[in-house]
Formats: sequence, structure tokens, C-alpha cells
Amino acid sequence: MFDSSFYNAGYTISGLNDFRPFLKSIPNAKHPKYIIIGLDQWMFNSSWDRLNSTPSVKSWQNSFSFYPDPDDIYLIYKDLYAGKYPLDSLQQHNPVQKIGLNATFNNIGFRNDGSMYYGGQIVKLMNHDRTARDYEYSNTFDRIKRGNQRFEYGKSVNEKAVLELNELLKYCKEQKIEVIGFLPPFADKVYSKMNESDNYNYMKEIYSKVKPVFDNFKFEIYDFPKVSLCNSNDNETIDGFHGGELTYQKILIIMLDSGSILNQVTNVKRLKIDLSKNKNNYIIYDN
Repeated sequence: MFDSSFYNAGYTISGLNDFRPFLKSIPNAKHPKYIIIGLDQWMFNSSWDRLNSTPSVKSWQNSFSFYPDPDDIYLIYKDLYAGKYPLDSLQQHNPVQKIGLNATFNNIGFRNDGSMYYGGQIVKLMNHDRTARDYEYSNTFDRIKRGNQRFEYGKSVNEKAVLELNELLKYCKEQKIEVIGFLPPFADKVYSKMNESDNYNYMKEIYSKVKPVFDNFKFEIYDFPKVSLCNSNDNETIDGFHGGELTYQKILIIMLDSGSILNQVTNVKRLKIDLSKNKNNYIIYDN
């Protein structure tokens, strides 16, 4: 989606307290010029994260391991011997090199640019296969019913989260990193279900709480509580709280049309052309 060099850092951040240690683990000379930050709504819910602990900078610096954990090796071979993974399917018959069991058997994994590819899930969704993960948002609805797994109930925004956000943006300003923040969308049906439950009132306060913080540092912040607000729809979602490539391309286009600083690293006209040539409801780019 970008014309300049870039990298994805998905799966590095869970809560708000992770951002600063992660950035500090990167040598200053290698800090990005721009950083797009997805602020998941539950980051501002104390019922999910009280922000009582902060990871060490070394959590990321020392996180890579060349050899797998012995317990993982045992589980993998146990499944292989049980016939869960047919050995003949390990043979590569695809021009795209697949590394790892998830990529080989589920066609799901990270592409060369670090973005997530949901191949197996997408095929199931396109075929209306009820074994697709979170099919018709059944798993997400269950989380809402139980109030767990990131869908914990919350009445008001955690003020500690707003303070930590302020410290993050302050650090980025000092390091001359331009921040573009956004609150990512839920599927419309999921958003409606959450509103009907009346257990997520904190979400209605988030944007009004964080916008002044972003404005103070002259950074950008965008709010997309549901996919229809970024010109997308439920048929373009991977699950109840993840849009597909089309959804996020449309979010980026809205940012650019709004005058985002990201216009310096991509071309909105090209993005719109790419979007019109989408492969299906979920994919624009092949690799």
C-alpha cells in the first residue's frame, strides 16, 4: 500500500504499556519516520488491562529463538504421528514458498512485507464453510455474552491508559516520529450487538478522550467504530473484529483524502485503482 520502504509490526503489541518499550528496543537510528498505530478499544478498558506492569525493553531484543521450544516439538510430532497432518502434504507444489505448519496446512501466515495472509480462512468464508473461524461471528458473539477475551465489560475509559498514551506520543515527538493513530472497526453486526448489551459504554468515550492528546502533539487520530464508517461492510471482514485488506485500504484512502501526512509515502490515486481491481472481498494484493 506504500511507495516508500516500510515494515509491519503486527503481533508485537498487546496493551498500551507495550508501545514505548518496543520502540525503545529499536536503535534510534532505525526509528521509523512515520508510525501507524492501531489503538484497539479494549486497551482503554481497565477490566481487560489495568496497566499494572510494563515489559522490559529486552522483552523484544531477546525474543528471537532459532530453535523451537521442546514442548512445541513434542506437540508437533505427536500430531504428525496421529495423522493430523498428512506427510505427503508437506511436499511443496506451489510457486509461493510456505514455511511452517500454519502456512503449509492452513495457507495462513506472514507475507514478505510482514502483513498477515488469511488464505485458508478466506477460502472458507468465500465458500460459506461453517468451519471457518468465527463463522457468522459466533465466537465473537459468545465473547460479548460472556464478557471475556478482550470483550470484558467496561463503563468508563481507563484514565491510566490516556496518561500512558500521552507518554507514548511525547516519546514519539521527542524522537521525531510522526504518529498516525486510529481506532479500528468492528463488524457492523458485532458493533450493534455490543451497543445492545449496554456493557461497553467506555467505548463511546475513547475518541473524545484521546483526540485532545493527539491534537496536543499535532498528530493524527481517526475513529472507525464499525466497518460501514470506512465504506466497507461485514462481507469484507475476516472475523468480528478484523477487516480484510479491502477494509484497511479503504481506511487508508479516507486518511489520505482527509489530508494525512501519509500522502508523502503513498499515492491515493493508485490505491483507488488497486482497490477497483481487488481479487475478491478480502484481498487486493497477491503478495
